[in-house]
Amino acid sequence: MKKFGNVVLTIVMLCLIMLLCVNLSIKTMSTKAITNAVVVQEASNGIEEVLNQAFPDVSNENIKKVEEAVKNNSALNDVTSDLLEQMVVMLILLRLLHNYLKLLMKIFLQSKKQLVKKSLQSSVNKFKVRLLMKMVPYKIKL
Repeated sequence: MKKFGNVVLTIVMLCLIMLLCVNLSIKTMSTKAITNAVVVQEASNGIEEVLNQAFPDVSNENIKKVEEAVKNNSALNDVTSDLLEQMVVMLILLRLLHNYLKLLMKIFLQSKKQLVKKSLQSSVNKFKVRLLMKMVPYKIKL
């Protein structure tokens, strides 16, 4: 039984280590994927347009060299990484704001419910008093 427990714990530890490795590398992988898929493509298109407008006599070969230099630039990865971090922070802040607003709404609804309950109780008490006041002359006991 003890060996079985050790085997299970070893498997669990290995799974946790693999999960940790994936979590540590996912930021780098997602940054590179977004940079290659979106940022480099847009930067290359923008550079090509600017070079064609500013220097119409530049050959396509030179434009391709500039595009390759942009693709291999690590600054784009840094910018994308910073933007992704800011997006994550904004998502966290939006989630916190959402939870805070839900809490405020819950508090508001509870206080409103309590106010209605108190108001209803007050109205019922007033009605009882009026009813009793009308019954006093007739000496009717409740």
